[in-house]
Amino acid sequence: MKTKKYFYLIIICLLCNNMTAQVATLNKKSEPITKSFNHNKLFHEFEVNLSENKFFLASTTTNNLDIKTSVYDESGSKISEFDDNGLTGEFVKITSEKGGKFTIKIEPYSIEETGGSYTLSVECLENIGKSEEQRIKQQMRFWDNRAKKDLSGLGIVILQNGKTVLKESYGKANLEYDIPLTKSSVYDIASLAKQFTGYAVATMVEQNKLSLDDKVSKYLPELSSLGSKIKISDLVYHTSGLRDIGELFDLGAFGSKLTAERALEIISYQNTLNFEPGTRHSYSNTGYVLLAIIVERIANTSIREWSKDNIFSPLQMNNSFVNNDPELIIKNRAVAYKYYGNKTLFQQDNGMALVGSSALYSSLDDIAHWLAFFQSKNTNDQNLFRTMTTKGKLKTGEEVNYGFGLSVSNYRGLPFISHSGSTPAGFNTLIGHFPEHNLSFAIFSNSSSINPIEIIGRDIVETYLSQYFERPTKKENTVEFDISSIQKFEGHFQFNPDMTVQFYIDNDKFLVNANKDIHQLERVDATHFLLQALDSKVEFIVDANGGVNQAIVTSGGNIIADMPRVSASNIESVKESLETKITKPNFNDIIGTYYSDELLLNINISVEKEQLILLTSKHGRVPIQYTNDNFFTGFGDLEFIYENGSNPKRFQLSRGERLRNVIFRKINI
Repeated sequence: MKTKKYFYLIIICLLCNNMTAQVATLNKKSEPITKSFNHNKLFHEFEVNLSENKFFLASTTTNNLDIKTSVYDESGSKISEFDDNGLTGEFVKITSEKGGKFTIKIEPYSIEETGGSYTLSVECLENIGKSEEQRIKQQMRFWDNRAKKDLSGLGIVILQNGKTVLKESYGKANLEYDIPLTKSSVYDIASLAKQFTGYAVATMVEQNKLSLDDKVSKYLPELSSLGSKIKISDLVYHTSGLRDIGELFDLGAFGSKLTAERALEIISYQNTLNFEPGTRHSYSNTGYVLLAIIVERIANTSIREWSKDNIFSPLQMNNSFVNNDPELIIKNRAVAYKYYGNKTLFQQDNGMALVGSSALYSSLDDIAHWLAFFQSKNTNDQNLFRTMTTKGKLKTGEEVNYGFGLSVSNYRGLPFISHSGSTPAGFNTLIGHFPEHNLSFAIFSNSSSINPIEIIGRDIVETYLSQYFERPTKKENTVEFDISSIQKFEGHFQFNPDMTVQFYIDNDKFLVNANKDIHQLERVDATHFLLQALDSKVEFIVDANGGVNQAIVTSGGNIIADMPRVSASNIESVKESLETKITKPNFNDIIGTYYSDELLLNINISVEKEQLILLTSKHGRVPIQYTNDNFFTGFGDLEFIYENGSNPKRFQLSRGERLRNVIFRKINI
């Protein structure tokens, strides 16, 4: 009895200690705090007390750990979340005009990642800037602090009412020679190039040298088969169904350098489309490569020279040019870098000069002139920009939120013209324009390991335009979102042996996070939810005791995943259980050599220790995993075709929406 009494006393003491544990308070003089997680403590909380009109900024650096950070107000409502927003670390910031007590919650991104550690440091606590420009510079303090270190970075330019109100650079253009980024540093601006190709096409449409209804084969007889089905408008609005040239080049045996001319040759090898032209919108670089070639054939000059004569020289963009040579030496060039952890970095040359869709270089100084064109009061400029920002339409009449190389949408109720870009080498870019408020901005980065684009872009927009945002209103005949009835569905579920998904509530929305792809679920009834983004449904299974330990994902009437709930303590046993349930086909029926005449590629499939191995001369050895039915994954999605009960003699390879159903046929039958 005495032993039992002491046991209960120990338990009570432990509970009391947990209940009375102090939440660390952060202030301007706080020393850096280093912490780690374990299975019993999957999050940490820190308190920040702010007086009126204060700006707070803290940063985290991690060691073998991926984290996310959330901020809650005094009522317990989440007001912001930060994840993957920094370079060799992340930041969290609070702007408080009224003051109050805030809670910062830090947790591992995945329930499987409880090892490693992080360090939290307060970077500044000061009064909110008085002007918009001061507040933007304040928001950029994190990057300014990072620029003092030996790191690559970014540049930002903002125009309002035709005037440049901010133009700043942070970090290094070249780490080897310690060269800082400046306003004249030349970046590869990636897919922002499409709007310049769009300008060229719109100009030729205005001059009646080209019609949107023309068939592509009129200008590109090399594509006589597929080109006869596709119109110029399909290339402009991404409704052509053509496979993406980047995916084709990455997969196929087409050498190490890719130019527009080589791209045209590769596209001519394709026998089928991803979908019927005009029936869907699917972003594809291929269309804009072909548009550049068409412009060249109509103008009888290179797209490089046409752009120089008709865009860059008139707008005094003296350091901007189309690059049709992947080996070109570029003065004032910003080099792109990648970071792994806090140590390893390298630069990467992707060997591409895909004019039309990318391969355009510019600087902050130059892009400011392009933004001024967006805001021009010149009648001809306004007419051309109106053409460029006219939305496309599908055959059904449904509008496509895309114009001539520009996305045409709304942000918080405000008309918004924009485009983003990234390259395998490591550049990230964004351009945005709010026509009703004459506000335009551009952000260039030379590091793929940071994600400043959406974060900084959102800061710019909210600083200048938040007073104009559309406020949510209660719709008639709607049912109030009942948080209490959905909270029991929150948690981690095992989608397959290699991936967990998380269901959670954020700002009265029920969301799922699947490998950092976040989608909203819409409630159908008490336990069923619609996941429209993935054309799927989710059913949560409630047991006799009211517990929820299972969720089933279906699509088109088929079960995609039967997911058990997991915690940090049982995740390994759940994975093992899932693996034992999988019934795999006979791998010996599949092994052999397959060939695609669209990719000029041989693939050999063999079995090694009960594991299917895919081998190509380009990609080396790639393990592929069985998923369900006749499907495998690991090198894209492979579907083996069984006919008349015989062993498969071909398979279809797909990689997302940009490359569908490339046929490989067995050649050693």
